[in-house]
Amino acid sequence: MTFFLALVSIILIISASELFSNAVEWLGDSFSLSSSATGSLLAATGTALPETIIPIIAFLLGRSVNQIGVGAILGAPLMLSTLTSFLMALTIIVMRLSKKRENLYFDVPKKPIIRDTLFFIFNYLTLFAVSYIFNGRLFHIAAAIILVCSYVAYVILNLKDKSGNQGESEELLLAKIAKLEESIYFALLQLGLSLVVLVAAGRLFVGQIEHLGASWGASLFVISVIIAPFATELPEKYNSFRWLLKKKDTLALTNITGAMVFQSVLPVVIGLVATGWIMSGVSVQTVLTPIVSSFLILASLLLTGRLSAIILLFFGAGYLINLYFLIHI
Repeated sequence: MTFFLALVSIILIISASELFSNAVEWLGDSFSLSSSATGSLLAATGTALPETIIPIIAFLLGRSVNQIGVGAILGAPLMLSTLTSFLMALTIIVMRLSKKRENLYFDVPKKPIIRDTLFFIFNYLTLFAVSYIFNGRLFHIAAAIILVCSYVAYVILNLKDKSGNQGESEELLLAKIAKLEESIYFALLQLGLSLVVLVAAGRLFVGQIEHLGASWGASLFVISVIIAPFATELPEKYNSFRWLLKKKDTLALTNITGAMVFQSVLPVVIGLVATGWIMSGVSVQTVLTPIVSSFLILASLLLTGRLSAIILLFFGAGYLINLYFLIHI
């Protein structure tokens, strides 16, 4: 029964992701937003909701499941910056080998990617500092305020940025199915329905995975860092692969980098303010790995002006290293 429910939830997540990405594209085009703003703000925030809700629920339930909350916060950026990046790179390489792409580079303007990586690095270095160096209640509150201000600045800069072209806009699926005229109301309805399904299906899948993890004797922290993100990150993965296949690289990449920025703020702020925020020594590498990955992306863009899929291909090693350390806790 557990495997059946997991399969059902995966189907629901993929279906809802299709509806969500379609609505996001349509709304972004309607409001004349750039691809970078659509990907970094609309798509990233929406698809980040499933993994954001897990730590919130865990913290509300109390100290006994705080490990799940902390693990979920660290696990989402870790998976996006390693395994998801690796799979995106693999997608581009396969497309190049099948002659569906001209080269192995992401076709993206460097400005929005640099902005996303800089904000993420700043946010995660702040998290690292108040977790391992300046650990204390006052430092946690100060860090939470800094992170909120950081995200406000991030949103403002994104809305002002006109980088990237979304390409040909798509028909709104809900209006197409109902055979009615497209409108913002239909787009918002489709967006809302897809988010509800995403969150519900993500929680259902995580529940089944947690059940399996518990039966295998895995710790709550390991379950939340390694296992849970496989479900909660499905929307980001699916949307980014979908956009890559359609050669909408800016939407695909900013969906990932924007989600990382969002995940480095809202759930972290809740964790810092609502809990004692105690991180074990073994979680150090789960914080440092996304920072290192972001620095490599930043260095590539600043030094060459481009981002090669070959660089992201090596990020898969970061996931395997973390997997080894976490399993051998």
